[in-house]
Amino acid sequence: MISSIKTGELMKRMASGDKLRLVDVREVEEFNASHLEESESMPVTCFQKHYQEILQDKDEEIILVCRSGGRSMIIAIFLEGQGYKNLVNFDGGVLGWAESGLKLTPTQEILPSHLKAMPDLF
Repeated sequence: MISSIKTGELMKRMASGDKLRLVDVREVEEFNASHLEESESMPVTCFQKHYQEILQDKDEEIILVCRSGGRSMIIAIFLEGQGYKNLVNFDGGVLGWAESGLKLTPTQEILPSHLKAMPDLF
């Protein structure tokens, strides 16, 4: 099942020290410009080929992030079809986070550089 989380609730969970798995599915350039501090970059363009090596625990809570919530919902639907059980779409995404006046940060990428330019789209 895919649930949603809004900016205020995510902010509270992050502030409480919860260990969260935030996966940002925006493209590398978008992620490099700004992202949530604890998020990992896993661009939608190479997601399908590499999600299994990075998201190995199908029971782990995974909060999917994009600009506003659209791409992250597409990835959540895909992952649900692959048997992932604890998926959360960040409704409002990075745009909603920034509009709330919350801090964004520069880059911390998860994918090796040779995987970034792969043109695999859903």
